[in-house]
Formats: sequence, C-alpha cells, structure tokens
Amino acid sequence: MPSKAYFNYQLDSRNWSHIELRHGDVIVATAPKVGSTWTLRLILTLIHGGDLPAPVNMLAPWIDARFLPVPIEAVRAAFSEQDFRRVARSHLPFDALPFNPSVFYVCVGRDPRDVVLSLHNHYSSFTDPAIARLNAPPGTFAVEFARPGPDIHKFIREWLTQGNPCLPWEGDGFPSWSLFRQISSFWAYRELPNVLLVHYDDLLKDLAGEAARISRFLGIDATPERIGIIKQRCSFEAMRENGENDNPNLPAMLRGGARTFFNKGVSGRWKDVFTPEELELYHAAVARNLSPDCARWLEQGRIASGIDPSVV
Repeated sequence: MPSKAYFNYQLDSRNWSHIELRHGDVIVATAPKVGSTWTLRLILTLIHGGDLPAPVNMLAPWIDARFLPVPIEAVRAAFSEQDFRRVARSHLPFDALPFNPSVFYVCVGRDPRDVVLSLHNHYSSFTDPAIARLNAPPGTFAVEFARPGPDIHKFIREWLTQGNPCLPWEGDGFPSWSLFRQISSFWAYRELPNVLLVHYDDLLKDLAGEAARISRFLGIDATPERIGIIKQRCSFEAMRENGENDNPNLPAMLRGGARTFFNKGVSGRWKDVFTPEELELYHAAVARNLSPDCARWLEQGRIASGIDPSVV
C-alpha cells in the first residue's frame, strides 16, 4: 500500500486504486519536465517498433492525472483492454505508487535548475481551458492555480522555497510538487531489480547506449535494428517534430503545442539565469532533500558523474 497520498491541481494518486497491475507492466514515474514523454516514446518504440499502434498519450496513459477531461473509469477500461505489454505514465514519488515486484519502474532525472526554467515556460503557456480544468470544480482548492507572470526569478524563488499547500510535508516545488522528493524517493529503492533511474543528459549524450540499457532492464533484446529505430524516431528533434501526433491534446493544453512542450532540449541554460542568491536557495533545497551522490547524479547524469544508480 502507498504510504503517501498526493492530491493537487494536477495529481490524484487515488486513481491507481482503479488499476490492476500485470506482470511485466512498465511505470515511468518522473517529476514534470524531466523527459517523461521522451522516455515513454523510447520504451514504447522498443516494445512496438517505429510505428506505434496509437498516440503515446493513449498507449501510456497518465494514471494519476486529476485534470484530464477523460474520467478515470474510461482510462482504466482502455488500459485493461490493451493485449500487449503495457506502459503507464506517473508523476508520483515511489511511496505514492502501488508496488508490485513483477512491475518495472523507471524514474527519470534532470538538473533541477534546468527543470525550473522549463516549468516556467510550460506553465506560462497553459491555455485558459487548461487552467480552468486545473481548478475544477470551482472551490476544490483554497488557492487556485494561476498562470505565472514573466518574472522568472520570482518563479525560481517560489519553486525552491515553497511547497504546494495541498502537500504540507513538502517544502518546495510550488505550484506543483517537489522534484527533489520525487527523485529521493526512487533513489532510496534504486537497488531493487525492478527499479531503474535514467537521466535526461545521458539520453542527450548517448541515446543509443541508454536505449540499450533500458532495453536490457526490461528484458527486451537490444538488437541493432531496434536501436537503429530508436536513433531515428526518438531523438529530441524527432520528438518535437512528431509531438502532436504522439499527443493530440497538446494544442488544447499549451499555446504553441508541441513546439512549446518540447522547448529547448539542452542542458545548462540555468547558468545564464540563476543569480548567486538563487543558487544559495538551490543548494539549501538540495541539502534538505538529497544525499551527496544523488545530488551529483541529478546535476550531471550517470555518464558525466560516474555514478551508476544501478550499482549500489
């Protein structure tokens, strides 16, 4: 049984109680804007090949989404009808998910300083109907979700120092939830044979190598043909080009659609944005939440840091 329940603008962890997990299911669980759709597309391509039988958002539903227009009963029914190896998306920490030793859990990390910049771009681009769904039904939340203003520094400071009012055990991540806690929850269980940590920067630097690593973890033969398809169909550029085919709902959610959702695809942008004071707040958040090896991996990835989370 999960030890934490998450309920806020975007999340309702209770949705997982409607899902009956199967042997071999894959759950990709990430904080927002760290590469979840990219990783989902990669895993679905390993399973199905280059031509997916349906868009990514239908093949790999976001189970714990609270604000989507499709009721959880319909999501559950469609997911249960899949007669192939199933993949699901989550944005929950490990201790808010149901655990099954025959299910595979993939957590994705990214430098938090780059994540917060992507989050600001993402939330600033929400359409009016998307914001209305986040706050529906009226009166659900004492503080309604609002599109952030243009001051990126205000957004950074709030994200590093304030938690979501609905999640009183978290001290950062406003207006969503704590990336630091989401990562640390998986880091604590990284020795389990059915848990894998993947890093955004490693996908950028060595997509083929990371695809082979994920393939081995899932028990899928990493043939040259499979890896060749990954290199062709799952580069960041290909993801951006095909983004609205993979998720037809993007234009309704974000102004600019896939071009906004897949924004820059680079690392280190924070170096031109963060002030010395904001870096101090960042290091304080890291110290509160992460062990030194986890922090180093999260900032640099497995390849650059030399830290392999699967080797403990």
